[in-house]
Amino acid sequence: MEIAEKKYNKILTGRKRRVFKRKFIVFIKVFFLVIIFAGLIWGFNYFYNSSFFKISSIIFKNNISAEKLSSMAASFISSLTSRSKAL
Repeated sequence: MEIAEKKYNKILTGRKRRVFKRKFIVFIKVFFLVIIFAGLIWGFNYFYNSSFFKISSIIFKNNISAEKLSSMAASFISSLTSRSKAL
């Protein structure tokens, strides 16, 4: 019986070693994925807070005054209503 027990113990230790190895590899993969994901979040946050996205100045060209804009809108609406009446 002693030989059978040694063989059985050898099989069990081999299984335990393989299970431990598999769990360790899965842990390393998950750990690296978490590190990469955290690095991406940190990198995007760092890039977003950099001066690249900051508005330094706003320059208006051909600015339309409020009165001119309201008159343009009124003429556009009147042209739409006259077209709808014609139909």
